[in-house]
Amino acid sequence: MMIGPLEMMGEAKTVTIKEIEMMIGEVEMMIGEVEIMMIEGEKIMMIEGEKIMMIEEVEILMIEEARTTMIEEARTTMIEEARTTMIEEARTMMIEEARTMMIEEAGTITTEKETEITMKQEIR
Repeated sequence: MMIGPLEMMGEAKTVTIKEIEMMIGEVEMMIGEVEIMMIEGEKIMMIEGEKIMMIEEVEILMIEEARTTMIEEARTTMIEEARTTMIEEARTMMIEEARTMMIEEAGTITTEKETEITMKQEIR
């Protein structure tokens, strides 16, 4: 079956229903290809979006881990410094106390010796 003149590419031509069906089929294929390309584009965009989100999440996790590690290291360092300082202060206090006790004992011994010498002189 023929259909009246159809203008294609500037010239009038008589086409059959079969040819029109073929043209419609080609257009449908092109639409399908465009749809596939759009779907692929959306997939790529979604994948890229996921990648960006994952990178951001990893960055946040890394920052949190670094912060936690730094806090723990600072705490450990502070504890070590405090321990060292306390040991040094205790050592200094013990030395001072020992010095004071030795001076007091030396004074007591000196006083006892003086008393002993004085008593010996009195006896003579």
